[in-house]
Amino acid sequence: MKKQLIIYTALLSSLFVYSQGEVTLSSAYTGGSVTACSKISLKPGFSYKATSGKNISLKVSPSTCDPFEGKDIDAMAAKEQNYIRTKTYLKEDQSRYLDEIQYFDGLGRPIQVVQRGITPGAKDLATYQKYDEVGRESIAWLPGMIDGNNGKFVVESIVADKSKITNADTRPYTEPVYEASPLNRITAQFGPGEAWKSNPAKTEYLANDQTALLSCLLYTVTGTRQAPTLSSPTKYATGELYVTKVTDEDNNPSYEFKDKLGQVVLTRQVAAGVNYDTYYVYDDYGNLCFVLPPLIEGKTDAATLGLYAYQYKYNDRNLCISKKLPGCDWIYYVYDKADRLILTQDGEQRGSNKWSFTKYDDFGRIILTGIAAISGQTHASLQTTYKSVVVKETPNINQSYGYTWSTLSEVTSSSVLTANYYDDIERILSRSTDFKTKLSYSAQSGYGTKHSSDKGLLVGTRVKYTNETGNVAGEITTAMYYDIKGQLIQTQSINHKNGTESEYIAYNFTGQPTQKKHIHKYPGLDDQTETYTYEYDHAGRLLTTTHKLNTGAAVILAQNTYDDLGRLSSTTANNQTALKTNYTYNVRSWTKSISNPLFSQTLYYNDQVKAHSYGDYQPSYTGNISGEEWSIQGEAKRSHRFKYDGLSRLIHSAYNGVVSGGTYNTAYSYDKHGNVLTLVRNSGTKGAIDNLTFKYDGMGNQVKFITDAYTGSSYSNIADFKYNKNNTAPYAYNKNGAMNYDPNKGMTVVYNPLNLPQELLINNETARGKNYYTYTATGVKLKVRHLSDPTLQTVPVTGTSADSKYQVKNTTDYIGNKIYENEVLNKTLIDNGYIEGNNYYFYIKDHLGNNRIVASATGSVVQRNNYYPFGMSFGEETDAEQGKQNFKYNGKELDKEHGLNQYDYAARFMDPSIIRFTSVDPHAENYFSWSPYVYVGNNPMRLVDPDGKDWFVNNDNGNVNYIKGISDLSKLSQEQLDKYKIGDISQYEHLGADNMFGNEIMQKGANLLDRESIFIRADGTAQTFMSHFGYKISERVTVKETETIQYSFAQEKGGTTYSYKSEQIGKTKITYIQPENIDQKQILQLQPTDYTFSRTNEVTYKTTRPIGVYQKPYFIGNKLGSNVAASLNILEASMNIFKGLLGK
Repeated sequence: MKKQLIIYTALLSSLFVYSQGEVTLSSAYTGGSVTACSKISLKPGFSYKATSGKNISLKVSPSTCDPFEGKDIDAMAAKEQNYIRTKTYLKEDQSRYLDEIQYFDGLGRPIQVVQRGITPGAKDLATYQKYDEVGRESIAWLPGMIDGNNGKFVVESIVADKSKITNADTRPYTEPVYEASPLNRITAQFGPGEAWKSNPAKTEYLANDQTALLSCLLYTVTGTRQAPTLSSPTKYATGELYVTKVTDEDNNPSYEFKDKLGQVVLTRQVAAGVNYDTYYVYDDYGNLCFVLPPLIEGKTDAATLGLYAYQYKYNDRNLCISKKLPGCDWIYYVYDKADRLILTQDGEQRGSNKWSFTKYDDFGRIILTGIAAISGQTHASLQTTYKSVVVKETPNINQSYGYTWSTLSEVTSSSVLTANYYDDIERILSRSTDFKTKLSYSAQSGYGTKHSSDKGLLVGTRVKYTNETGNVAGEITTAMYYDIKGQLIQTQSINHKNGTESEYIAYNFTGQPTQKKHIHKYPGLDDQTETYTYEYDHAGRLLTTTHKLNTGAAVILAQNTYDDLGRLSSTTANNQTALKTNYTYNVRSWTKSISNPLFSQTLYYNDQVKAHSYGDYQPSYTGNISGEEWSIQGEAKRSHRFKYDGLSRLIHSAYNGVVSGGTYNTAYSYDKHGNVLTLVRNSGTKGAIDNLTFKYDGMGNQVKFITDAYTGSSYSNIADFKYNKNNTAPYAYNKNGAMNYDPNKGMTVVYNPLNLPQELLINNETARGKNYYTYTATGVKLKVRHLSDPTLQTVPVTGTSADSKYQVKNTTDYIGNKIYENEVLNKTLIDNGYIEGNNYYFYIKDHLGNNRIVASATGSVVQRNNYYPFGMSFGEETDAEQGKQNFKYNGKELDKEHGLNQYDYAARFMDPSIIRFTSVDPHAENYFSWSPYVYVGNNPMRLVDPDGKDWFVNNDNGNVNYIKGISDLSKLSQEQLDKYKIGDISQYEHLGADNMFGNEIMQKGANLLDRESIFIRADGTAQTFMSHFGYKISERVTVKETETIQYSFAQEKGGTTYSYKSEQIGKTKITYIQPENIDQKQILQLQPTDYTFSRTNEVTYKTTRPIGVYQKPYFIGNKLGSNVAASLNILEASMNIFKGLLGK
């Protein structure tokens, strides 16, 4: 067989393996890989025979260089300069590390951070912070790349010059403007960029008065905490409220009104002279009782509140016992003596006396959840019964699910839907011989070693799933195994087809995954074995992801390069030039262009699309996209221009493209909550295809009627709105706010307890059929079955004998990343693509993660996707091309069967033809001012909704980042955020991954942050089990990044933190452990004054780091301790992995 001699410049071939600077080969060579960071020389005497049995690979890569080889900063650093040096070790023997030096001036103020050898070319990045004459932070330069610096202090003039070059802008710095007062409050913040020098974000500090912009209604609450009553409003007297006016860089003003207790009572946005007011009303105990969104407009009658308001009731311990979301029935809550939630009941459950329950173990960990019918008890009686009872169970191998059943007697084991097991793997393996056989640990060479103790770890889960009639049909069972560091190294699962899923994960010293092997077994079919390999550069940035299926050749899924600021510069799949995508950014790290031979896109913010005339052009300085240009191989360039209102809602998209005289223009109007009122949509040469009017008469945010003034032909290849003018019935909704009847589709929907569709019955002129959906109790989709009536008979009532006349059209099973069609493996989803019939296909994405091109492994286009804003396809392609695969807008699966044409966002479905979700946002309370049916605040060119629960602004590097478990964030109120001065809860951005773009390994990596229990010593220092063994803490962290910076904060924490280039806001989940329940007392060195109770607290704090630098942040403050910063370092080390795998 012919062998190859390969010489090329490549990425790092082995995780954190540093090569020699120069390598000389001068003798016979038998094959293998040689890597050098600068040069490989072949001298006389070198020889290689292709018949020697091995390929030879010679690689030259600067990323493999040791940036610190033979050097140290101590002798070189300016002796006059004070500094703190931080080493983050990458190898256990401490031979490799990330090096960061923070320099201080003579007054102890931080003035510079140098990240030594951090760039892909092993050069330094340096920032510089100036101060004004009274010691306030002034100009702060963005990082600049410094060649040959080796960690030394760099004077400002050099940083300034290098920053301009690195950031490709003449003004790469931020600059605050302060008011002339001792308060040192910022009145203007100039962000980086020459184009922004005349467009600062401005802040004014005012008091209320009686004018239209500064007046505020005064609502009060009477009655009890259990039955609060909202009074008719009066007005606050002039000067009673603090008002902060913020005018953004697009000159859009917003106001925040606070009372003397620091409570936010009103947030006001102003657009086109109209006030959009959201009021917050508290009782005498400071409990938030009512939130009144803009459309309430001063009304306090029960009907109006029921349609629009958020309402809350509390018990005597100030715990929320009842909650009502707009358009939904009341949700009831019951707590035990330990203030833990044990029972909940929504409006749909109330009719059948069903309650969702939760049971805990001795440590407060959730062990059992489910749904049970509790008759003869009211909400009030349940509260009375359990307020003096601690609901907990202890492990007991002889009882149902391996736990005692001593509390919450109304619940039986037959009602359990999920079970969690901790501390001892035998607690789950012992439940059945099948578990013992299929879920036991299987040692795998190279994938870590199981630790002998599982103390404090989640070792197993059992999750039920229901059938098409809502009855429990089976369960997904999983066992988890960890190494001595508490890292998940193996999972064994039984899937819903009674096959098995075995997954093995290997890590490097810093906890980054280096390899993953997954073995999938489906009864009666061949096993499927996948192996992922991950390689990183010297700074922990993901370089290469490879994939191997069964015995096939390894395929490169992503080969990444980065610029000097750590931003993704390019990614290449399968070593194909046609599959190489390049990325560029502006000075604010917003994505500027995406270029690939098959698809290219240019985004415009404050600049103009050249193809358009701009009589009413709207440049944006806040990140709104004012225009885009894109092209697909073989087609002419197309473009869009976008126009927004003062709330950043898209109101017009103007198209200029391929078809002569044809347009894909759209226009939108909205009410004060963002509910769409009118929608006009054109389609190429066909002209207008939709001219929709939405009516909400008496139904709040729920649309009642949609009519279409378009009377032309209907186009089957376009998934636009299909108006059924013969059906005059209104849309209908269930008690949880989910649409259960669509008159235009002729569709009736039955929902499961998670408010996810269980059965769809469709009956219209073109289709009559049924869609059945199977989900686990945690909301994971397992199966979809489509049935059609070939005779177009009337859809029967579910469960009747007429069901037998329906024929199964297709059945789809979802097992992890495997998709089966009619019991045959159809697709294997991989990072950034899929495998079908042993052939690899890759996605080329736009800036939102929309799949624009599906390409073969050699770079041939097999599917094109062009979208309207909000995700509806242009419909230009053939049915065969469109049917190639259904993962499209935002990477979500399009369910087209029987004309449904909705995207599955996991938590709910979205209909792009009417640009709305069909059910209420599970996290609606993060967005009080918006309708819970609105898609991404009506700004679909800038924002995405990862899973139907929350939508986020792209962070300052232009990528979309999200952390699974955002439900924890909803526990924070705006009032709590204001207490710590950490901004607007609706503007949070998150780091992490939840499989939103098909990346499975990063979901598990993010979940590892929850693995280790933590306790707090009385002296305020955080300690953990593993920290005593030299390992880092695994706290759970949620982080927000902003660009508005340059001020001191964290005074409440007893220290002062200075921000240099960006500000991060974190939330860590800390568990206090009872010493008597810990076996390792001597290791922990517990003191008598340590806390001795078990519960979970959430601590909000701030850290800082320079923009574009993803290593250890800075934390100063004496309440949380250095371990908090250490835990953040774990998260930061993973950021570039997430970005690389997102395909950005």
